[in-house]
Amino acid sequence: MSGYDLMAALDAIDPCACDYEQWAEIGMALHFEGYPVEVWRDWSARDSKRFNERDFDAKWRGFGNNSGNPVTGGTIVKLAVDHGWHPVFTDEGGRVHHALSWDSTIGGGKASATDDEPAIVDAASVGEFDADVSPLFPEGHEVEELRSFLAALFEPSEYIGYVCDFEAEERPDGSMKYKPGSRGVFNRTMGDVFDAVYKNGMENGLSCTLHPESGAWIRFNPLDGNGVGNANVAAYRFALLESDDMPQGKFAAIVKQLNLPVAALVDSGNKSLHAIVRIDAENANQYRERVDALYARCEKNGIAVDKQNKNASRLCRMPGVTRNGRRQYLAGLSQGAADWDEWEEWYAAETDELPDAIQLDKLLGENLPPLKPALIDGLLRVGHKMLVSGPSKAGKSFALIALCIAFAEGSTWFGFSCKKSRVMYVNLELDGDSCINRFNDMYKKLGLEPLNAKEIDVWNLRGKSEPFGRLLPKLIRRCVKRGIEVVILDPIYKIITGDENSAGDMAAFANLFDELCDKANVSVIYCHHHSKGFQGGKRSIDRASGSGVFGRDPDAVIDLVEIEPDGGMRWKYINDKVCALCADTVASEGGADAWMELPEVARNIEANAIDNACAMLPDDKAASLRKERDKVKASEEALTAWRIEGTLREFPHFHPVNAWFDWPLHVTDDALKDCDEAGGEDAKPKKRKKRPDTRKEPPDADQAKAYAEINSAIEKAVRYCDEDGVDATRRNIQKRIPDVAGKPPTYKQVCNWTDAGKAWCEWVPGDVIDDSQKKEKRIVKRGSNEKQPPSAS
Repeated sequence: MSGYDLMAALDAIDPCACDYEQWAEIGMALHFEGYPVEVWRDWSARDSKRFNERDFDAKWRGFGNNSGNPVTGGTIVKLAVDHGWHPVFTDEGGRVHHALSWDSTIGGGKASATDDEPAIVDAASVGEFDADVSPLFPEGHEVEELRSFLAALFEPSEYIGYVCDFEAEERPDGSMKYKPGSRGVFNRTMGDVFDAVYKNGMENGLSCTLHPESGAWIRFNPLDGNGVGNANVAAYRFALLESDDMPQGKFAAIVKQLNLPVAALVDSGNKSLHAIVRIDAENANQYRERVDALYARCEKNGIAVDKQNKNASRLCRMPGVTRNGRRQYLAGLSQGAADWDEWEEWYAAETDELPDAIQLDKLLGENLPPLKPALIDGLLRVGHKMLVSGPSKAGKSFALIALCIAFAEGSTWFGFSCKKSRVMYVNLELDGDSCINRFNDMYKKLGLEPLNAKEIDVWNLRGKSEPFGRLLPKLIRRCVKRGIEVVILDPIYKIITGDENSAGDMAAFANLFDELCDKANVSVIYCHHHSKGFQGGKRSIDRASGSGVFGRDPDAVIDLVEIEPDGGMRWKYINDKVCALCADTVASEGGADAWMELPEVARNIEANAIDNACAMLPDDKAASLRKERDKVKASEEALTAWRIEGTLREFPHFHPVNAWFDWPLHVTDDALKDCDEAGGEDAKPKKRKKRPDTRKEPPDADQAKAYAEINSAIEKAVRYCDEDGVDATRRNIQKRIPDVAGKPPTYKQVCNWTDAGKAWCEWVPGDVIDDSQKKEKRIVKRGSNEKQPPSAS
């Protein structure tokens, strides 16, 4: 089951919670996926009550016969998920992905740190003989070879594990495959073995029989002396990096170019090299994370990694012994970075593609770098970004189609000259056929022949668009292949990734436009809609929907906001359009001179112009002209007017351009410059009603005297409550309050007088308690000055 980290999944399963069938299925799955029996044994040992070491070897051998309907690693993943584990998937490129739960947000997962890192090594240029993989020690020095290996990996007091026994298995081609035949030795220290092989030779020093056909194995991490499973690993110091699918020389050359912190490089005695790489992890979780990162980076740089070597108790080949007539030897010691942290720092520096800082004095004066040429005169430079924003039905797509044509033909757009360029229009919203028809209509409306239409590529992605992060490499590839100079994306809401209102998400999204500009060497123009509500009071930079990043990231912001022309302007535009139609039609029949001899009033007022033109035309042409006139007059109802404003980074501010949106073209008209901005698709905000002034005029002398009498009476009633030992509630005050204005106050009057919200009340005793709330709510003085009740005197 390639991809999922089965060791992490296995760790999530409690063997005590498994029945016998599940326990056996896990063993079958590990066997099928190529894991050693020690992994199953180590995991099972967590259930001390049911663990029986005698069961394992026989059952494990029996699992090899289940070839008809094998149990795969998916069983382990399923059981782990049932135990609350969240899968982590590693794809073929070594990138790590986290599986989504039902309530996960798509696109919100955390990506692997290696996803955005470029490759350091050009694997295609590395040859199989680019690195020396010859033995460090000559034949006859096997003891020194093994001792050097042990000294490089272990401390003298650490327990080591090794296996000399083997099991033979015949391959389909008739050759033999040798596997470790037991758990081997795991309770001897490195110092013990180090001294023993020196004194007694390899076989006696190891206290086991060495089989020349199978070789021997050794664990590259120290153990606790009690077993050989992952739980018995005493220090997560090293990881095994191996590839069976590439020549040893190429493997070693890439390992060297990657500056990997290799403690030892061991020839397996067959076709591969075993690189023992420093991981220096503090625990099992960090070990898995670092091994994942190591494998992913190696994959990215061209090593076809054997991913079955992830567990920390894994065996590698022991140097200094013979396997099937060939030595297992040391090919390298202590090469590359000193440790994992040093390698991480080195790798980060090597993959840092940011430019270096420049020293300013070297670029001033005669060395001043030239500015990039203008792509749109006065608006945008080559290689820069521009946002076109506006409300719906403002004709943004038509404006961008007109811009495509302006680039292809080298013409103008809203009066701004455009550099002749090859452009790609990425259509994310329109039906493909409708989009092509719009281009055709726009060419006709502009009165241009499509002489350079081949300079426009239309990429129709309606219904096929992807988040921009996934679309980007495909877009870059097409731009480079087709020699595109300008990319227009219309509209971007179809490809936005993240929360549109989050500055962080949108900053990351905007960075993708920079990547497109840089990697495809293009200028980028993209379209976005206005936020909801009235836009007239906002600056053009703030009208685009979502985070303010949209307005502040591009080098130019071009915004369309609707304006409200009066009836006379609308009539004049239609009148002039009909008169121009009449003049053009008469001129097409050879009557241009006769037309100009007519008085202005006969040519420049629609009713007169149509009659005079028809009189000068054949009947069929006259009838056709009247039909065209009717179409023009009918379009008046759909006619809208717009102001095109801009916020620019590279050029001075330009005066707003005013235009009629006369479908499908925006036609500039200076007569609209004094029109007020309209609410567009949203109504203007209602004026907020003024809150009525509830403050009353200061009391006159008689009122002041009455209020003073009330306050004095309340003061006395509060004091009487104190003397009687009762709370100063409104009810108790009403029972004790003296007469006011010659009458005993009612309870309602007391409530009214002790209401702190009354504007006339100069002071209300702080000890008055609302009967309904008892002591939970006290009536306090209105205002900032807290006065104490006056004294009895």
